[in-house]
Amino acid sequence: MKMDKSAIEDLLRCQVCKEICKRGVSLKCCGTQACRACATKQLTQTRKCWNQACLSASTTDDLVNDETLRDAVTMFKGGQTIAESVLREIKERYKEPELEMVAVTKAGDATKTAAPTNIKP
Repeated sequence: MKMDKSAIEDLLRCQVCKEICKRGVSLKCCGTQACRACATKQLTQTRKCWNQACLSASTTDDLVNDETLRDAVTMFKGGQTIAESVLREIKERYKEPELEMVAVTKAGDATKTAAPTNIKP
């Protein structure tokens, strides 16, 4: 699976702030990912998943440290090659048709975003 830098960045983005994840976490309900700080703030404010296709009632207790994502971010920032198996594992999160990633603006409005499309098989 060949991926360009932009496609890898898309896989490593926080689904709340849209930056590369810092201390990446995922939610138990649907696996959506975010920075720990973004996820904590979002869940504290709304008490539900930020993924528009899920919106399950959630709390910070539902956050899971995403070691795969964290390791991939560290490697990416260090200019190292990320193993194809790791990229595949992260990419699989986007394959579920019912999961549509969402970005939440500072005003709290949800904006739907598509899964990365510039990923080459």
